[in-house]
Amino acid sequence: TGEEVPLIVVQQLGDFPGVPPRMMGRICQAVRKLEQPAFEVCFDAVGSLPGQGRYPFALQCGAGADLLVDLQNEVLRCMQPVLGRVARGPVPHITLLQDTRQLPLQPVQPLRWLVREVVLLRQYLGQDREELEGIWSLG
Repeated sequence: TGEEVPLIVVQQLGDFPGVPPRMMGRICQAVRKLEQPAFEVCFDAVGSLPGQGRYPFALQCGAGADLLVDLQNEVLRCMQPVLGRVARGPVPHITLLQDTRQLPLQPVQPLRWLVREVVLLRQYLGQDREELEGIWSLG
């Protein structure tokens, strides 16, 4: 649509030096099997997540966190036949920046919106670029 919307990181699938097109097709087919309704979330805290040398400074959520974790579990369930066992990622969050400092979790003015799509992005290792692989509606 051209509008900017926040990207909530729900799950990372791992570091792969090159995903063959056939494998990406199977991943996209797996994501299509998601059975999750649209839902509202509220991000009401900000702080650092675990990292190695660089720490994601991220919005984190209180109300609706269980629904994001449900979505994370559903993504993992759908991916298991394609990728095998995938380690659970960090708590669902919105990364604002990366920093060498770790900052404690602090409350912020609540931000609410409706989660209505799942987006699959390919991020290139060591590069600051992404490629859209697919968008699927929830609900």
